[in-house]
Amino acid sequence: MFPGLPSTAPLHSEKLLQTLVALSPAGVYLTDACGDCTYANARWCEMAGLELSEVLGRGWVRGIHPEDREIISQRWYRATLLGDEWRLEYRMQTPQGHTTWVLGLAKAIRDDRGQIAGYLGVNVDITERKRADERLRSVLESAPDAMVLVNGEGRVLFVNSRTETVFGFSREELLGQPVEILMPERFRNRHKAQRADYHSAPSVRLMGERSELLGRRKDGSEFVAEIALSPIRDDEGISVVAAIRDVTQRKQMEETLRKSEERFDLAVRGTDAGIWDWDLLTDEVYFSPRWKSILGYEENEIRNHFSEWETRLHPDDRERALATVRDYLDGRSFEYELEHRLQHKDGSYRWILARGAVVRDPSGRAYRMAGSHLDITERKRSEQLMLRREGELVAAQRVQERILPRSAPCVPGYEIAGTLLPAEFAAGDYYDYLSMPDGTLGIVVGDVSGHSVSASLLMAATSAHLRSFVVDHSDIGEIVRHVNALLCQETEEAKFVTLVFVQIDLVSRTLKYLNLAHPSGYVLGQSGEPRSVLRSGALPLAITPDLKLPEISLIKLEPNDIVLLATDGILEAESPEGTPFGTEQMLAVVQANRQRRASEIVQSIQQAVLDFTGRRKPQDDLTAVVIKVGAN
Repeated sequence: MFPGLPSTAPLHSEKLLQTLVALSPAGVYLTDACGDCTYANARWCEMAGLELSEVLGRGWVRGIHPEDREIISQRWYRATLLGDEWRLEYRMQTPQGHTTWVLGLAKAIRDDRGQIAGYLGVNVDITERKRADERLRSVLESAPDAMVLVNGEGRVLFVNSRTETVFGFSREELLGQPVEILMPERFRNRHKAQRADYHSAPSVRLMGERSELLGRRKDGSEFVAEIALSPIRDDEGISVVAAIRDVTQRKQMEETLRKSEERFDLAVRGTDAGIWDWDLLTDEVYFSPRWKSILGYEENEIRNHFSEWETRLHPDDRERALATVRDYLDGRSFEYELEHRLQHKDGSYRWILARGAVVRDPSGRAYRMAGSHLDITERKRSEQLMLRREGELVAAQRVQERILPRSAPCVPGYEIAGTLLPAEFAAGDYYDYLSMPDGTLGIVVGDVSGHSVSASLLMAATSAHLRSFVVDHSDIGEIVRHVNALLCQETEEAKFVTLVFVQIDLVSRTLKYLNLAHPSGYVLGQSGEPRSVLRSGALPLAITPDLKLPEISLIKLEPNDIVLLATDGILEAESPEGTPFGTEQMLAVVQANRQRRASEIVQSIQQAVLDFTGRRKPQDDLTAVVIKVGAN
């Protein structure tokens, strides 16, 4: 029938068959039992780029792509040795370099005795299919998920690099293996049955349509996976492309969020917070009933949309609020906390503290954000009040600084010094030096109840009244009664002033005093022992208009005497064990430092109290005035 083979068919049948072979779109060839070509049709010669004369014998090898010749030789040797059928995909190449992918099919031809007389082969051009396969492989390789191509028998034909990363197997370890290698052993038999059912009615199955499955890595560890399936039909039947996504991280994040939401929900039940949950992909937002009621709305009066929050932003807060949200979602900030104002239904604005947390997918893209709104309007008002309060305290401190003497008077034969260390921003203690019309010197030490701004104002009023009245009055009893009457009219209840008022005749060196519920003053002799005690004999100022004063006595000052006036902040200062500093220690400090300057004595008293209490700042105002009488 063909050259090299005996003809057994009628002539017209032989010619017909020769014509069909010659015109076949497939390359047809014959070989003898040794593999030498005895015939090739025009299509085969065209794919090889050779003339028939060049193909016959062993010339056909020249039509095979150089990289495929070795495997072709091996397969032909095996086929001729065992009489196997031939089936192989390989490349043919012309001398000019044009390549054609072919599916080679060949079958042994046997003579009447059953011996192999040669082979009849057909090469089918599959170049376009190969190109389509290559495009498919490129698509699969670039996919973000693990992509596995499985044939009808359940064996792996292709995996992309993402599969290697997710499962820990190399391509070589997976190709040709049952796809069940990628799942836990306990599920493999069941999966084979499921695979058979799928192949009986294949269809596209989208990611997430089925319940989550478990994948198994090479090291035996398991992970939660979502799988999409897509059947591919070709000449060899149905293959399936499986897209496998490791959702462990996402599930962990969702579980973390779920637990966080549970904890948050429990916490919110005991608070006054409003809840919001924002779908970033659709801009839909769930606003809890409490969120809406904070702004004065009923449940059905606010839509579940992002614009409901955005349109209510205070104009002065809008740009800052939206920038804060963008920075958090874009990862430029790691926490979302925002204080801003939202418009209430009545037109007013409420201060809101917003906190939230974002949920991201494995690629890092934010897709959900949830959090709370707290109405902090009252807190903001309190903060504003505190700011005003701080301003008042600053003003009180400035008032105090202006009232306290900048320096002690310089009087021949006397050395005078005073000190005031406040416990708080504005002190309630007070001391002053007053030049009186008769040439005497008035020295006042006072203590206003409390340490607030009102205490500072009362101290300022006391100072102003004293200074005003001593301009033309020298009688300390008359001065005290006048100041008390004014303070009783001006001062609120529960506020009062203790005061010791000393008047020294600088020429005769005599001392008069009035003590109105103030700690005792002392006149210490040359040895340091108290010669006179300036005890209290009346109620404080600003208690009653009918102030009863004791008889004013006269004390003669001796050379080297020390007059000491102090407030209860010194006497009542406590050690860490609760022991008061007391009069005895105060006098001991003065006695130990009596040879030093008056300014050094008052500083010694102050430092001794701080050392005793173990504090850098006193518990109460510390005030002391020392007058040293000269030797002449």
